[in-house]
This record gives sequence, C-alpha cells and structure tokens, in this order.
Amino acid sequence: MATHEQRISRLEGAFEQLSVRLDEMNSRLNEMNSRINTLTHLMGGAWVTIMAAIITLFFAM
Repeated sequence: MATHEQRISRLEGAFEQLSVRLDEMNSRLNEMNSRINTLTHLMGGAWVTIMAAIITLFFAM
C-alpha cells in the first residue's frame, strides 16, 4: 500500500499535467478567438461594401 507521501506526489504530478493541458487549451482558445475576430471584421467589411454598392445602384437609377 502506498504511503501518504507517495499518494500526494502522484496527485501533484497529476495536477501539473492538468495545468499544462489547461494552458495548452487556453492558448488554442485564444488563437480561435483571434481568428473569429478577424473573420468577423472581414465579414463586416464585405457587408459594408455590398450595402454601399446597393445604395449606389439605387440612387444611380
């Protein structure tokens, strides 16, 4: 049977692995958030361009 020190050291190792995995997940989520923001800005710019073209065509008639 494992001693308390061995159990605690196993738990510490598990928590360290969990911390590393959570840090990796956090960096991936930050990267995804950055990509979503870029895509949102591109879509907003495209929408403005299309609306400007529609308005221009409406007043050109």
